[in-house]
Amino acid sequence: MQEALIKTIAMPSDIDKSGQIPAGWVLKQLDLAAGVAVKQLTGQRSVTIAMDKICFQKPILVGDYVLCYAEISRLGKSAIHLNLRIDIQRLGEKGFSLHKDFVKAEATFVSLDKDGKKIALDEFRSQCELR
Repeated sequence: MQEALIKTIAMPSDIDKSGQIPAGWVLKQLDLAAGVAVKQLTGQRSVTIAMDKICFQKPILVGDYVLCYAEISRLGKSAIHLNLRIDIQRLGEKGFSLHKDFVKAEATFVSLDKDGKKIALDEFRSQCELR
């Protein structure tokens, strides 16, 4: 089973004025997970160039243990495409239970060299097991 790249708890300090965990907080967690996956592949600084197909299935609640996953789906010449998802563990009457696919999204990143220029990804293709 794939390991979550970011694990955090939705805290009362994270809620918005309406008492909800806002979409921006959720997207930040997904962006961090994607950044970790890209860093593990290239070892370079990277930047987000797109977040697409963001689908919020259910709300995340205060106290939820948020598990963020990122999987590289495709490598372009310089772009890294990722599938992202959030699962949560929620405390109920019978203890914690896992709830899958609370949020799904796609992201595109590029890695940069020390001068801030996009790096070519040819040398990383053999390290990346794409499905």
